[in-house]
Amino acid sequence: MKLQDALPDAQAILDMAPEALAGHLVGPIRKEMAGNNGKLNRQSFLIGVTQDFGNKGGEVALAVATAWQYLVISGVMVEDPTQLNAWYVFTARGRAVESAEDFRRADAIRLYPKALLNPYIVQKTFDEFVAGDYESAVFKAFKAVEVAVRQIGEFSDADYGLPLIAKAFNPDNGPLTLRDEQPAEREAVRNLFCGAYGLYRNPAGHRIVSYNSPARALEVIGLASLLMRRLEDVQDALREYQ
Repeated sequence: MKLQDALPDAQAILDMAPEALAGHLVGPIRKEMAGNNGKLNRQSFLIGVTQDFGNKGGEVALAVATAWQYLVISGVMVEDPTQLNAWYVFTARGRAVESAEDFRRADAIRLYPKALLNPYIVQKTFDEFVAGDYESAVFKAFKAVEVAVRQIGEFSDADYGLPLIAKAFNPDNGPLTLRDEQPAEREAVRNLFCGAYGLYRNPAGHRIVSYNSPARALEVIGLASLLMRRLEDVQDALREYQ
């Protein structure tokens, strides 16, 4: 299968972002490799692309070369160490990638910053995120924040949702309000938690919130991680008060 068989419209290829086009290259590359002992020469592939797309062949080949490099950066393909002159093979990770959807998920794993996020948030969101279910990942992140607020604040199961968050961080008498902070700071913390929770706890219920890319989801998951770290700091401070 040639690239032209999968994507016959040259302009559509040129309009794609490199990371999107990279996913569509997987099928044609895999097909070419199948007939060549699992290897493919990049230069030969690009020459074929140039010839197949006529007067736009040069532009398409440049776009494909850029997307090819993205496959390499993503750890899906690597230059064959046993060959010279730009022969490539799939990596162990790349052998599991058979479609554009598979590549999107594999690339999402690379993007997910496990080392930077709160471990509990990672535990609750990683599987959904790499599966491409970004709304569920965000939902679980903020559900984890709610559960932590309830536990640290010693609330009952009857307390939940935004009223729970507002009560926990009441600037005057909230159990998670730190007494050594200034009144304006206490108010800011309450607003931060209430605003973030109110907007992102149920993303499907808010038309303004949409997750059509892993980057957007990660921004919101990162906010949940920040809130969780604040809760851990509050928990440590409350122990010192005792």
